[in-house]
Amino acid sequence: MSAPLKRRLPIAPPNEGECLSVSIGRDERGFPVDALVVRDGARLRAYVNICKHIAIPLDAGTGDFLDEEGHLVCLTHGALYRISDGLCVAGPCEGESLDEVLVEEDARGVHLVLTERFEDG
Repeated sequence: MSAPLKRRLPIAPPNEGECLSVSIGRDERGFPVDALVVRDGARLRAYVNICKHIAIPLDAGTGDFLDEEGHLVCLTHGALYRISDGLCVAGPCEGESLDEVLVEEDARGVHLVLTERFEDG
């Protein structure tokens, strides 16, 4: 069962080859949480910026999210995640997937659809 819809957050979409970090609120402990938004061909994808190995941001605060082959990368552990589905394909959390954030594109623009999991912050 999914969490109820809480809000739609408008965003400026990234260009091909870019990954943007967008603040989406705070977690249940009050810590800030970001989503990574990346273009996968014609489709936008978004994931919570938290490594599945140890719960820290993938970029370790640097703003660097992509490796040369186009994977999302955890700079602390070296875990590589596919953009297409967030699956870790190499590293200490191989086989686990990043938490997805729903992206909607329509005539009103691009929005992240957030649930009650993330408090406004």
